[in-house]
Amino acid sequence: MYKQKSILCLVILRMTLGAIGFYFTDSALWPLIHTVPLWKMLLVLIIGYTILPVPLSLDIRGWQEMHPLNSVGWSLFFEYIANILYAVWIRTFSRKALGILVGLAAAALAHLAISNGDVSGGWTLNMEQVRIGLTRVMFPFFAGVLLSRIATPTRIKNALIWCGLLLAVVLYMPRIGGTEHFWLNGVYDAFCIIIVFPIIVYLGASGVKQNKGEHRICKFLGDISYPLYLVHYPIVYFYVAWISNHQGMTISRAWPYGLLILVGSIILAYAALKWYDYPIRKWKFQLRYLYTNSAVAAESQRHHIYLIITKTQKLKPIRISNCYKQYNPNAMEQMNIDESMKVEVDFSQEVLPKSAKTLQPLVWKDGDSFCCLLGPDPNAGVYGCGDTPLLAMVDWDTHLTSRLAEPKDNDEVIEYVKDVYKAKNTEVW
Repeated sequence: MYKQKSILCLVILRMTLGAIGFYFTDSALWPLIHTVPLWKMLLVLIIGYTILPVPLSLDIRGWQEMHPLNSVGWSLFFEYIANILYAVWIRTFSRKALGILVGLAAAALAHLAISNGDVSGGWTLNMEQVRIGLTRVMFPFFAGVLLSRIATPTRIKNALIWCGLLLAVVLYMPRIGGTEHFWLNGVYDAFCIIIVFPIIVYLGASGVKQNKGEHRICKFLGDISYPLYLVHYPIVYFYVAWISNHQGMTISRAWPYGLLILVGSIILAYAALKWYDYPIRKWKFQLRYLYTNSAVAAESQRHHIYLIITKTQKLKPIRISNCYKQYNPNAMEQMNIDESMKVEVDFSQEVLPKSAKTLQPLVWKDGDSFCCLLGPDPNAGVYGCGDTPLLAMVDWDTHLTSRLAEPKDNDEVIEYVKDVYKAKNTEVW
């Protein structure tokens, strides 16, 4: 998170949406909203843009939230803390040290769940709630880091179905134990978080998409996941306010409105992704490369660009970032791509600037995925995934993808590459 992230753009959007809808959620549950002066709401908005929590004196909604305009900011705040800890210290841990940390975090999480009956809390700026928030973030975050270090994804068929079934089972389980044995529900929550959820993450990482339909579903869910997380709560506020103003509301009357909130949140998330996040990421990328050091270009030579697509789907599963780090003259052999699996496509025009000194793009097809590695910047590349080429710039240090185009044929790919390097303010033939 110490690297530039597109998430910051969505943070601004989530707070702005919360501010726009704030005064419209005045209700029986939040009767003081109409008394909040505009300057106070704007102050909370500006602080929210920084992810920093607000004190209870600025609790303008009445729910004792760190971020009264969009409550989900509390979890994002703790994620930032975990990212900072990882960046400045924990990233140097060995596997053993990291494993010990994850074990301690799991024990703390289990203690919280069993002693309270659940892991609810963490959204208020006081000592008790901050402790809960830190406990909730430490295990999931660093267990994910440990999993990425020690686990090697395999190829599991129908992983999407298995993940969906597991999630349905654990999430649809009613609260157990009652008030007398509330700790039983805590045991269940701890088991799900510490055992089941890492298994789901591993299954997802090992999944093999069976067809184009499954690929599109996975891609859509992955694309909107973070926008949905950040922008859904302003709509939820409206639903909660409506319920509080209609006492005695039954489930049979309320469920259509709940369904409307769900669909509306998904539509809003997709709109935020398509018309806000993507354009801003494209603009930031172009601005970044507009000021690229041109000294390298003076020393480089012309190169041809070749597109290579494999004839087979039986490739060794490997992360794109790892492909790039391993890329060298023997990279094809390292990825189990032999000469008989390659086909040159008519894409050998000189379209790159002199800065492309070491450029040898690698493109292959793995199932429904179309992938391409393209330098020469050591921190950037171009790749595509999907049944049609999807080109995007990737920061290989942060794995941040900036989607820029969806070319449908080789001519569009050529024009896209030209546009990318024009952004570097270098000569293009």
